[in-house]
Parts: sequence; structure tokens; C-alpha cells
Amino acid sequence: MKLILNLLMILTALNITFSKAESALIIVTDIGKQGSLFEVLAEEALKSKGVPITQIKYQPLKRAFHTLKTGYADLMIGVYYAPEREHSFLYSTPYTETEISYIGMANQDICYSSPEDLQSYNIGVVKGGSLSFSEVTGVQSDNFKGVIRTEQNLKKLIAGRIDLFIENKYEVSALINNQHPELKDKLVFLDPPIWTVEIYAISAKSNPDHEAIINTFNSGIQTIKQNGLHGEIVNRFESDYLETVTRRCP
Repeated sequence: MKLILNLLMILTALNITFSKAESALIIVTDIGKQGSLFEVLAEEALKSKGVPITQIKYQPLKRAFHTLKTGYADLMIGVYYAPEREHSFLYSTPYTETEISYIGMANQDICYSSPEDLQSYNIGVVKGGSLSFSEVTGVQSDNFKGVIRTEQNLKKLIAGRIDLFIENKYEVSALINNQHPELKDKLVFLDPPIWTVEIYAISAKSNPDHEAIINTFNSGIQTIKQNGLHGEIVNRFESDYLETVTRRCP
């Protein structure tokens, strides 16, 4: 014990510290992103830098932000950019992107060319994010029915309680492929998508190692882009997505 204390005193005197970015991290993400492209890319990026992951916590979106902000996780992955979050969180560089689409039942003849075409439908969304669905889509806010996770919208769609729901393509593809393969040919992504968003990782600025964590993550993403692994993973998930049905709207 005395030897260990002496060693710590020497390291302190030499101003040698161990960054959290070089030790195991706790990751948190929205519960719907389990097994998604966003998770796999993040895991491989950190692995390329030799950073182990102690735990990945899957939580409803609002709780996930709270978990990160209060120090119960080091990094949150699969995040959309919102300027109002920058005072509390440090963003990585974008590490991939995804399309946000309306998803419906393949046996229903729903299509759209303008927001007015959707005003009579009930549309599921996930609460807790920064996106204003009414502003982005042009559809009246009364049409949106909020839940806390994507799978709830999927179940409501199957039960006929909503007509469509809004989600990113990789998250829905992961949910179908990993948990509900029987639904692969029963859902339809309406094309064109509503919009395309970039995906980030974030760390809370209250975490003293937030800069080191994000710098390590960015470096890992750059590494897997350079060695080709990033592209291989994206292509694999894109192939899974393309196996689902897409309905081209005029």
C-alpha cells in the first residue's frame, strides 16, 4: 500500500494524469438506436483507439440527455444537431447521416406530394428531441401523437392507432431486422424522405474530460474512414434498409 501511495505521489508531482478518454467509457443512447448504424460506427471508432466501453445504456431520449448531463454517462451517440444544446454539450464532427421519412403500412395507399395531403392522418413521433415536426413538415401539430420510443410507434401503426410515423431509416431498419423481421415486407418508407440529418456524438461540458472524449471519438471516426471500415458498415446497413419497401410518391 505504501508503495502505491508513493507512486501516486510521484505521478502527481510530475503532473501525470489519466484521461477518461483513455479509459473505459459509459455510453448512453436513445433506446430505439440499439443495434443501429449509429451504435456500430461509434463502437468501432472507439475500438480503433483502444478505448473499451464499460456499458451502453439504452434510455428514452429525454432521459438519455439527463443521464449524460448529470454525469452518469460519458458519451451520447446517434444525436441530431440542435444549437440550443451547445451550452451544455460538446458535439463531435458528424460521423454519418440519415434520412428522416414517413413510415406506413404497405397495404395502405398513403402517399403525399405536399403537407396538405397528410392533414387528415394521425402521425406518430418520438418526444424529447429538438425537432419541431410541425415546422419541418408543414403538417399541423394536432396531427402528431408523441411517444417515448420508436417501437411504440411501430406497435401503434400495426394496431391501426396511427396512420404513419416519422423516424430515421437506419433506426427503423435496425428495429425491424433485430426484433421484428416478420414486418420487413409489411412496412413502407414514403419517398422522397422529409429531410436528411447529420449524426453526432456529444459529451457533457460538465464532464472535465469532455474535450478529450470528443477528440478521441473524432480521431476514431477518421481512422475507420481511412481504413475503409466506415464505408463497409454503412454499405451493410444500407443494404438492410433497401430490403424494406419504398413507395415513391409523385
